[in-house]
Amino acid sequence: MSGEAIHDDLFHRCALRAFVEQAEAQQGWPDPEATRRLAYRLYEDAIACSERNRRDTI
Repeated sequence: MSGEAIHDDLFHRCALRAFVEQAEAQQGWPDPEATRRLAYRLYEDAIACSERNRRDTI
């Protein structure tokens, strides 16, 4: 990531959150496919929210 911390990247933050949420829900190692789907959903939601906020401030 060329010197960038993993927690500074939006997608990686979403992926980490998805991993932790899935692990907690499953009480163990999370299912990779469910984690992937959740990560993308969280990422898309974050981008949509960011776009809405940007439009509201213009």
